[in-house]
Amino acid sequence: MDYFVKVDEFNVRYLKLGKGDNLIFLHGTWNYSKTYMKLLKELSKKYAVYALDLPGFGKTNRPNIVWTYEDYAKFLYKFVKELKLNKFLLIGHSGSGGVAIMFASKYSKLIKKLVLIDSIGVQEKISFFTFVRVILLKSLKEIFSFRGLMALKLMLFSFLNNFFRNGFYIFKVIKKNKDRNLDD
Repeated sequence: MDYFVKVDEFNVRYLKLGKGDNLIFLHGTWNYSKTYMKLLKELSKKYAVYALDLPGFGKTNRPNIVWTYEDYAKFLYKFVKELKLNKFLLIGHSGSGGVAIMFASKYSKLIKKLVLIDSIGVQEKISFFTFVRVILLKSLKEIFSFRGLMALKLMLFSFLNNFFRNGFYIFKVIKKNKDRNLDD
């Protein structure tokens, strides 16, 4: 289930599950591939799912400079070429939605479909107060369910793992990319 492939100077950890049409899943900003195992297992019933730890996240080493969405899109292109993947579904969650958008705009011939889940770069601008209120209400509702407690444990582990391994780098990536509008 865990695989590693060398792409440029990166030793990239990725998961591969299932059979069928190829699907690449990109994790959210404070997460990595294994955070989504339950979802990936469901998707693997129909697809050959590839979920990689992007550079600077999970078990993939980080770049020497802070990357933009364009940098991550170029890296993803090299990753799919290394694995000889073509005509795949691309799913980007949260911060990696920006990577998926940029990849789709530059390498559209490689993908069948683009799916964005709560993606950065296309949301309406809302006030900080509204953002905090919505996130707080959604989080409290989820946390106080059994399923929510189990998910919280996994998300917290994922967050802390990334924070202690590459926290400063991730904060810089967020700062560099957070307000970019990718509607075009």
